[in-house]
Amino acid sequence: MLGLLLGVSLGSPDRSWPISKVYAQDDNDDDTDNDDDNGNGDDNGDDSGNDDDDDDDDVAEPEPLLDQAPDEITVTSLSDDDLATLLTQGFTIVQQGGRDDAPIHRLRIPTGRTLEQSRIDVRALPTGQDADFNHYYRTEQSTCNGPQCRALEQIAFQSHTCSQRDVAIGIIDTSINVDHEVFADRQVTIYRVHESPHPASRALHGTAVAAIIVGDPESRVPGLVPASHLFAVDAFTRERGDERTDAFALVVGLDWLEQQGVEIINMSLAGPDNTALAAAIDRVSRAGIIVVAAAGNKGPTAPPAFPAAYPGVISVTAVDASNNIFAMAQHGPHIDLAAPGVDVWTAASVSGGRLKSGTSYAAPFVSSAAALVLSAEPHLTPDEVIQQLESTALDLGDEGHDEVFGVGLVQIGGWCVNGN
Repeated sequence: MLGLLLGVSLGSPDRSWPISKVYAQDDNDDDTDNDDDNGNGDDNGDDSGNDDDDDDDDVAEPEPLLDQAPDEITVTSLSDDDLATLLTQGFTIVQQGGRDDAPIHRLRIPTGRTLEQSRIDVRALPTGQDADFNHYYRTEQSTCNGPQCRALEQIAFQSHTCSQRDVAIGIIDTSINVDHEVFADRQVTIYRVHESPHPASRALHGTAVAAIIVGDPESRVPGLVPASHLFAVDAFTRERGDERTDAFALVVGLDWLEQQGVEIINMSLAGPDNTALAAAIDRVSRAGIIVVAAAGNKGPTAPPAFPAAYPGVISVTAVDASNNIFAMAQHGPHIDLAAPGVDVWTAASVSGGRLKSGTSYAAPFVSSAAALVLSAEPHLTPDEVIQQLESTALDLGDEGHDEVFGVGLVQIGGWCVNGN
């Protein structure tokens, strides 16, 4: 949840499994941080949840965040004739993109027409069945301070220097600070969906997620699979402190990543179900790409978040160093795997590192694990990779699969050995 600092500690509900007691809060990093590698947090930001560059810090009650663009519809594979019909009705084109055989359009609805009625009107056209609102998706990042977690120990990762082939990994996230020392000599290609005049997102969340995957092994934030080529889609924009992406940008990003030939896509973000996004996820999955997504941080009673809850997506929840579930992690039958996600040491926005928490930071551990499996056995299908990850996971919670931990904590040490 962005823009809100919960002022009370979240205790354990009546469950048989332990919960990691943490605060759900924004990543309050800023562009002046100079974190060191001992976790002492000598950065210039504070822990109040107020970013130095917010221009509405004095507002007592922040406005509720929007679930979707208030005046936009997205639709894929719309024919020229149907598009022309909508233009005559007063719809206007905001942006178009995607693949030649599956284009996606952002359409602004006519003045005086409701969003719901506009969706009905577009869906009534012969090629408009996939029309939906342009939903927003957020990283749902959260941070907390504390001792450096034993994440690598938890997942049985034995060496940062194990041999691996160059597995192409894609992420869809916020901006990345490619000048950060953790990316020195790394293969990082960035594609920005939204150009000017859209306000750029901050290089906080994306830098942290990317560093977990491909951070320089000789740096203070070594990545799990530093030899991988990272293709990063910067799909986020920032508006009055609300950092978000939308369904249109996610579909464009997924299409671009497929064109780059990635084998794995990490999506450390969450939001509502959306027909265009669901179709795009299905397309890349059928193309043989493994999709990994964060389970979401809205708490155990919240409904499933997407894209994590889509069929075929590896849904990742977060645990702390003692394998307690992250207090704000969402639960459900779609949860597949757990990974370290509380007090994870990773890159700060400018230099050095910082402890961060949330399912966002658990997802790249599983993406990296999938990359190591593919590095050791490149001919495995996505289903076979998932089967390998699940069969080697450390069972947590109830025996077998459960709605809290999935099949258990991902273990990747053996794959590092097999890759030597």
